[in-house]
Amino acid sequence: MKRTFRFVIPVASLVGTLGSWAEGALWCASVQAGHPQTILCDDFDQYCTAPPAWPDRCVNQSTPDPEAFLTNWPEVADSGNPMKVNQDYKPSGDTLYAESPPFTVRYYSGSNPEAGNYYLDTQHNRDLQANIAALEPGRNVVNGTDERPLILEFVYHFHDEGRQYYQSQYVDLSLNDGVILDRAPTDYVLSEDCAAVGGCGDSHGYPIICQQNNSYVLTGFCPPLESLPLHSSIAVGILAWLDTNPCHCGEDVAHAASNWHLVFFDGKQWWTLKSNLFPGGGTRTALNGAPDPPPEECKIKSPGDFGLFNGLNRVRLTIKTNTVRVDHWYRQMCKTDNTKKYDLAHWAEIPRQYFGGFNNIALGTGKGCELDVDGDCLGLRHLLGPNGHGGNAEMDSVALVDGVLGTYTATGACCLVDGTCTETDLSTCATVLDGHFAGSNTTCANTQCCPIPFADGDVDGDVDQDDFGLWQLCYTRADGGVPAGCECFNPDGDGDVDGDDFQAFNECWTGPQVTWSSALTPACNP
Repeated sequence: MKRTFRFVIPVASLVGTLGSWAEGALWCASVQAGHPQTILCDDFDQYCTAPPAWPDRCVNQSTPDPEAFLTNWPEVADSGNPMKVNQDYKPSGDTLYAESPPFTVRYYSGSNPEAGNYYLDTQHNRDLQANIAALEPGRNVVNGTDERPLILEFVYHFHDEGRQYYQSQYVDLSLNDGVILDRAPTDYVLSEDCAAVGGCGDSHGYPIICQQNNSYVLTGFCPPLESLPLHSSIAVGILAWLDTNPCHCGEDVAHAASNWHLVFFDGKQWWTLKSNLFPGGGTRTALNGAPDPPPEECKIKSPGDFGLFNGLNRVRLTIKTNTVRVDHWYRQMCKTDNTKKYDLAHWAEIPRQYFGGFNNIALGTGKGCELDVDGDCLGLRHLLGPNGHGGNAEMDSVALVDGVLGTYTATGACCLVDGTCTETDLSTCATVLDGHFAGSNTTCANTQCCPIPFADGDVDGDVDQDDFGLWQLCYTRADGGVPAGCECFNPDGDGDVDGDDFQAFNECWTGPQVTWSSALTPACNP
């Protein structure tokens, strides 16, 4: 039987829909009208007592019903419940933070007093399998391709200036294979005892997440990144616990974990997004005659740098076959003159590490565990809550649309350390073959495998002049394309083999007959 696909709405159309909410408009109804394959849309505006029939929303100033929220976004156990439906109107009737009033969900700052910085079991997951099957019977996962991207979009609103940097809250697309719900990881080591050093705060240590792109800073504390597992997950949001220096001794800032940038999890590691980290960029548009470039005293953030802003922040993932485009944009006012306003946009194209499909979406943070240097868990897994310094983060208007629907199977492509590929299940790939599992439903035919490290082109265990000779044959300069067989020498995925790729290659250099290891080349991303 020939399979038919629904018409793909252009990616930009969801942005237009999100930006067009006005009093009386029904946000999720408008999203569904524009995207026939709407897998999920939740503006949180029906979570009141005695809600009207969908698509009508609860009336302004109605009473939130937390149980209705927990029905759609269930928790495992109530051990703090940091996320609650929030009434978003002033007594005057003016909206405060909502993308679509009257409700948002609020991730509260502070900590569970019985659990320090941790929530033991609370999590807010939404199983999407019934939603997917309703669109096409027999299907239970969704994925993105170049021809049919999967689009996730939502809105943050931070309303305590500067406090957003101390928050942890992200949106997580993951796979539930019937055995485990594999959310983005928050396994960590504890920082130094801040209270033991003068001027470093009174905490006895903050978590530092190990599975991140600058984990080489934590060498000797965290296990090597390549030894940590691939997860069936992609996530985006805010995550203060990526801070590798949370005590901030000697700095004139709050002595607590903080992060000034949007973050992204690619299936293997968290990235703190900054300019020039991946192919991308940004724009700045001056509004109402504001000067451009902005005066220095305005403190307007740099376009393309993914700086978090005190106000409404819109985030979008466009998930394609091998990459994910991350977009983040907001309107920022001049600090010294709020009549001067600027629209800031940031975007980056990031290679996927997990290539399989998704059937679960979650809000908040995933469970983590303190690790020893071998990567073994030292105690119970729990969720990392805000660190007590963050303000209250609002979330609104979550939508997941388009993509390709499929059926989950346990097998997929397994990339071995020598760059070859075989198809097997996750457990066999990881524990028997010591491989990198690309995800369920993937095949060797559509998976690019590279040796570990990628720079070992002749796969003899070292990175030396022979490998550099192979790299030279692939060199094309910027925007020169990637010759067939040279894909592994383009680690930044920007469509050429240039000086940036050489820098990554050189960081893995060992010399002849010197076996490569992450300890020997800590700056190398293998």
